[in-house]
Amino acid sequence: MGSEMNHCGTCTLCCKLMAVDELAKPACQWCAKADPTRGCTDYPARPASCVEYECVWLVSQRRPGGGLAPELRPDRSRVVLNVGLDGTGIVFHVDPSRPDAHQTGAAGALLESVIRQGQDVVIVIGDKRTAIFGRG
Repeated sequence: MGSEMNHCGTCTLCCKLMAVDELAKPACQWCAKADPTRGCTDYPARPASCVEYECVWLVSQRRPGGGLAPELRPDRSRVVLNVGLDGTGIVFHVDPSRPDAHQTGAAGALLESVIRQGQDVVIVIGDKRTAIFGRG
């Protein structure tokens, strides 16, 4: 991984679920440069979209006093969380190998909480998208 620090640790689920245009990598397929046990095998030379990308869980870990629960880390929850394209709401990118992951455990509790708060939610499982519009 070079001298740069990978703040994701061994979590690599975004390397599977997210599309990477610069690598012509479609969503829901492992990146050829990803090693699911240790991260990107070409970390210092990864594309700009990978350099700039941070999931909601990772961003939350920089909050004073802590962030989202460890159980919500994508490799544990099987869900990558992103802020909606308009900067509001939340997108649950669910690992197709665990299509119910957003309904169980910590991810299920978060989904219920977000909906109760009236926020917009998009659930993405493979090429299927489900929108839940909040009252916010």
